Amino acid sequence: MRRGLSAVKAIRGMACFMVLVGHAAGFSLKALTPFVGPLAKIGVWLFFVLSAFLLTLKISASGISRRSMVEYGIGRFARIVPMYWLAVCIYFFAGSAGIDSAADLFDAALMRKGYAHLWTIPVEFKFYFLLPVIVLVVGYAGRLGVAWQVLACGLVILVCQALYPFWMTPENSIQMRWYVASFVIGVACAVLYAQSDEQPSLRRVQLVVLLTVALLVLAMPVTRNILFGMPYGPWLRDKFVFISLIWGVFLFFCADRLSGAGLGRRVFDRIGECSFSIYLIHWLVMSRVSAMAGDSVSAFIACILASIIAGMILYYTVEAPLQRIRSAGLKRFPPMPAG
Repeated sequence: MRRGLSAVKAIRGMACFMVLVGHAAGFSLKALTPFVGPLAKIGVWLFFVLSAFLLTLKISASGISRRSMVEYGIGRFARIVPMYWLAVCIYFFAGSAGIDSAADLFDAALMRKGYAHLWTIPVEFKFYFLLPVIVLVVGYAGRLGVAWQVLACGLVILVCQALYPFWMTPENSIQMRWYVASFVIGVACAVLYAQSDEQPSLRRVQLVVLLTVALLVLAMPVTRNILFGMPYGPWLRDKFVFISLIWGVFLFFCADRLSGAGLGRRVFDRIGECSFSIYLIHWLVMSRVSAMAGDSVSAFIACILASIIAGMILYYTVEAPLQRIRSAGLKRFPPMPAG
């Protein structure tokens, strides 16, 4: 029996929540930043791996044809760009996220520069164009067996690291090439997941969850400082390849069983459903809340809660209707002519 994806929404919610906690500390509880600040990057890298994982499964299921690629391109554009452009306009009129001038507005809208947290959107959007090529190559390798598919993914990662090593990655770069490894790890995870018919046991899922948490805790600056005497610093910001590997293993075991491990609660499902809107708007919300509430535990909590509420409002009033229009439009998409 083919494995499902019942926990994906909760996992997306976890990624979003990590971003919120990391950024809320920077805005409103700076003393907490060494402890939880890096969660923002860790959550973003989970988003990268998860996106590639889900889209690879989708492309593999539909096959690569002229029609499917046209639908894929239109679907990705309609899913990301309208909400992104709306967010860019909101930040421009609010005078936030560094989008202060007309030049900033156009640079952000055309994805020529990254602003605040919005740098991740151009990275992911650009990868959408590369993903079908990678899936096609991996699919050809699959004629020799799943091991060759994983090997093909590994070779892509090695080539990319040889050309664009992770330790040279500019911080918050909008250039997708630096982060190809993270996305390809998601592709490899999807390949293995599609070949796995047996759902992992609850005990194994719980073990993977515990190991994931333990490894992420060990990667945090405060833990390394306590255990190894390493100074606080930006050590973690370019370790996305290793963190992405952790997330890839996590997804393989938990994409359909996370709720069984006690973490797939309704709150994460709801946050996951609204995660894109929450992610887009949270920077503005946190900047406003922190300006009013200052630096305190209550301000930290308020930043997170207000961001979630604002994101949910944006989701139900704008994003969800746009998704329905997109889905209806794709269903009415005329068949491609033969030849």
